[in-house]
Amino acid sequence: MTPQLDRGLSLYKMSRLFTHAFAGQGFLNFIGNEFGHPDWVELPSPSNNDNYQFARRQFHMADNQQMRYKYLNRFDRAINKTEERFGWLKSNQAVVTRTHNGDKVIVFERAGLVFVFNFHPTKSYPDYKIPVRQRGSYKIMLDTDDNCFGGHSRNQANVEFHSMNEQFENSPNSMMIYLPSRSGMVLAQSNLVDGYKHSGDRRSSYYGSEQDRSKSTYGRNVHFINGPSIGYSQEVKRIQASYGQDNNRRSYGDGNSMNQDFGYNGRQQYW
Repeated sequence: MTPQLDRGLSLYKMSRLFTHAFAGQGFLNFIGNEFGHPDWVELPSPSNNDNYQFARRQFHMADNQQMRYKYLNRFDRAINKTEERFGWLKSNQAVVTRTHNGDKVIVFERAGLVFVFNFHPTKSYPDYKIPVRQRGSYKIMLDTDDNCFGGHSRNQANVEFHSMNEQFENSPNSMMIYLPSRSGMVLAQSNLVDGYKHSGDRRSSYYGSEQDRSKSTYGRNVHFINGPSIGYSQEVKRIQASYGQDNNRRSYGDGNSMNQDFGYNGRQQYW
């Protein structure tokens, strides 16, 4: 992986996690952003000579196991699964407990969770002291640096951090953690994380087993109102087979010829 790609993946995950957790009571996602879709959406108009080239979303990119879009897709699912369990979007606003411009670190708490971000491009901090308002032992619930999300797994999944009864940054307690460069993590009380037993169980609950992730249609199941749930790629092939080739049909999805009245915008789908 090139340094540029590593930087892009890291910052993309951090930005989405920070926005999701720190914002108000909702999170707006534009179709395809969950896995870092590379193109914009441009509908046909006189200004582009009625061109349909960018009037589609390439969802097959998230299914392709040879591409790294899958990491961002998994991470997006993990964020939503974690929020579904702890409900920070419906909780009170986040409370910022520490910011340090020199270290490029920000720490805040919401819904009983501790969110820690290190935006420094090169510096990792061993035994980094952060404030915590609630005493106890903490474990990592979600880590942008997890190798399952295209990271480097510089923190062990089951590492446990213990708070100290020592006031810091206007909080009654503090805690020492290892904070890798360009990473963000969500810390939860150990008894809440232990419900998943270990990282492997958490990962399976977030985005399927290793066997499931090897399938080309992982994480992109489509349910039509009048039909069964199938993989997006399978649906593309089925439509191609049923409609055949027609030069008058619009370019859609992964660039294959599709009927202009049948596709993502033509039928309701549930992920």
